[in-house]
Amino acid sequence: MSRRDMETQQLAILQQRRSVGNFTDQAVPRDILLELLEYATMAPSAGNRQGWRFVIVNDLSLIQILVDKGGSSTIGKSQCGILVTYEKNTLTPDYRDDLQTAAVCIQNLLLAAQAYGLGTCWVTTLPAQSTLRTIFKIPDTILRWPMLQWGFLPMCK
Repeated sequence: MSRRDMETQQLAILQQRRSVGNFTDQAVPRDILLELLEYATMAPSAGNRQGWRFVIVNDLSLIQILVDKGGSSTIGKSQCGILVTYEKNTLTPDYRDDLQTAAVCIQNLLLAAQAYGLGTCWVTTLPAQSTLRTIFKIPDTILRWPMLQWGFLPMCK
C-alpha cells in the first residue's frame, strides 16, 4: 500500500466517524474492547501522567440502572459502555490539562472503534456524580468523564 493510500484510509476514518444511537444485540467481544482501550492509552497525556481509567459496563441490568437513575435512554440501546475517568490532578489549573488529556484519550477510542467498524456515542447525560461514584466505587480523586456507548451497527437497508 502506498503512502498516499494509507493517508487516504486514515483520513476516511475521520470523515466517516459519527455518533450513533442504534446498535445490534451482538455483544462486542472483550478482546476487541481491550484492544480499543490499548489504543486509547496511546494518546498523549500532559506530563506523561496517563491518569485515565476505564470502567467497562456490559451488564445489561447495570446499564438499565444507569438509565433508571437519570442517564440518557441512549445508554440502554447498546450492549456495552465504557465509562472514562481521569485522575483529578492538573499541572495547569487554568488550562485543566487533566480534562484535555482525557478528551484526547476519548478521541483515540472513538477513532479506533470506527476503524473496527463499531458505532459509538459519547453520552454525557448520566446519573449524578455521587450515584456513579457509589455504583462504580470511584474515589473522589478521580474525575468522571462521559460514558461511551459501543456496538455493532445495524445493516443499512
